[in-house]
Amino acid sequence: MNTVVLKTFDSYFDAHIILTKLQDAGIECYLLNENMAGLNPGLSNLYGDIKLVIKDTDAEEAMALLKRFEEDYINSVKCPLCRMNQIVRIPKPGPKGYLARVLIGLIFTPAAAVDFVYHCNNCGWENKHLPEDSSDNNLPYNEEIEE
Repeated sequence: MNTVVLKTFDSYFDAHIILTKLQDAGIECYLLNENMAGLNPGLSNLYGDIKLVIKDTDAEEAMALLKRFEEDYINSVKCPLCRMNQIVRIPKPGPKGYLARVLIGLIFTPAAAVDFVYHCNNCGWENKHLPEDSSDNNLPYNEEIEE
């Protein structure tokens, strides 16, 4: 039996939520590096993020389920500023200059990886994380994106 890494996580909790949903759907899977990430989350660049591992024969079904889970979750969340359901996940803009991108790629190879943010197409709100529950909250969720 061959295995593949379906997804990596920097959050112990997010990894376990997806693990449980896949297991409930009948997909055999497990997590790698979960203990190290739980004990030393700041050192994940040394040993890697938490990896969700599945059988290669389940990869297509698991990818479809993962996509559906994310779409269902994003569609259930409203923007904390404009209250519209227009949130999408997009690549975070990096350095604008060509020279800066090359230097970052050469010097800080892990930093060259694409980072994603959640963006509201209606008002332009962006954040690294979705609000946990914006439906009952009347105050705007205005946390800034970490640089």
